[in-house]
Amino acid sequence: MHAYGRKGRRAAWLVAALAVTAAISLVGSPLASAQPTGDADQVQLDPMVEVSTDTTPDKAPAEAQARRAPEADCPIPAEGQRAACGGFEPLQPDQRRSDGLAGRSSVAPQAIQPVPDWCFDDPYTGFWGVRDRACEIGYMWYEEYETVNGVTSTVGHMDMNVISTAFLSTGQGTWSHQFQVSPYNSWGTVTTARIEANAIASGQCLTSSVSFPNAPLTLNSTPGGEAFFNSTSTNPGNVGECITKWQPGITNPSQGFTTPHLYNYFEMTPVRCDTATVGRPGTGCVIPWYAAGLIYSASSYNTLADHVTKAQQSGLPGATFDRPLTRTENQAIIDQNRNLACGGHWGPTSTTCDEYPVATSYEGLSQGGTKRLFRKWSAGEGVTGRGSGLVSLR
Repeated sequence: MHAYGRKGRRAAWLVAALAVTAAISLVGSPLASAQPTGDADQVQLDPMVEVSTDTTPDKAPAEAQARRAPEADCPIPAEGQRAACGGFEPLQPDQRRSDGLAGRSSVAPQAIQPVPDWCFDDPYTGFWGVRDRACEIGYMWYEEYETVNGVTSTVGHMDMNVISTAFLSTGQGTWSHQFQVSPYNSWGTVTTARIEANAIASGQCLTSSVSFPNAPLTLNSTPGGEAFFNSTSTNPGNVGECITKWQPGITNPSQGFTTPHLYNYFEMTPVRCDTATVGRPGTGCVIPWYAAGLIYSASSYNTLADHVTKAQQSGLPGATFDRPLTRTENQAIIDQNRNLACGGHWGPTSTTCDEYPVATSYEGLSQGGTKRLFRKWSAGEGVTGRGSGLVSLR
């Protein structure tokens, strides 16, 4: 698994963090392990390490972007008849409209969660997210047309922004997916159109509830709804992925369109839930492609923070979101990483061995490499214990 980042945004955060701390970027771990600990890899019990709550978003990698089927071709109405059609489409840069997005505070109805401000920074570019939230602003259209004297022409057209947002918790197996529509341009017969929507899920999850009240599609309004989903990854060690989807439908009873025109599903980026975090019972859910940062305080744990910083400065991975460490829960790999790095006696009896990369990562010595010490013990300190400052080097 890899971490993908928008380097300009997140690099600035990382530089600031390293000025006062040592930071490690981890992927493959839900932030359900929010009570970190012990040595650099023992992150589940002791509050010596802070799990970053960085809210600088990254763009989802290509494989985590929504996979939408093309809309069906619009039907041609018979003489004297009308038809309706619509679809989701990507916008080219010269077509992108910010109309309907200017009033950010008014975009989210009071009944559901406000959309994160950063969601509005990159509309029409796919999904963006942090560890416990993801969103996309897209575009959809709807139009009605009729055939008169053998000529088919449009009699009404509407442009809408679509705001799709997920809210997760690292300590719960339930999350929400919101879906909102904001019309910013309409004319002709469609000004009386209405919208409804339904949500479903696929993967290791079940739909808990769906609410999207039927509402008019008037300019400067933001009809929307919210659905809740439950992970089925509830047994110890379970890991599961879920994709949630909304399918809107538009009617216009005053124009004779009482059966909804159904769109293809509007997907959310995949969500991962698991119960595989050591020391943390229960299920937690995250956006898996957003790396989690672990921050070690240099003022409180100077030796450990100094060790991690020096190890990263020597070229080992884990210092940036582009070269993260990848968590493993495979006990055989963890034991091999720790034994190869910390086996033997490396320092005074009052010290413990601290390996880097951490034993609970795939980047440890089980993958090959050599080991070395940054700290040199003096003769008076003895060598019967295992020393702090041991670095596993690939």
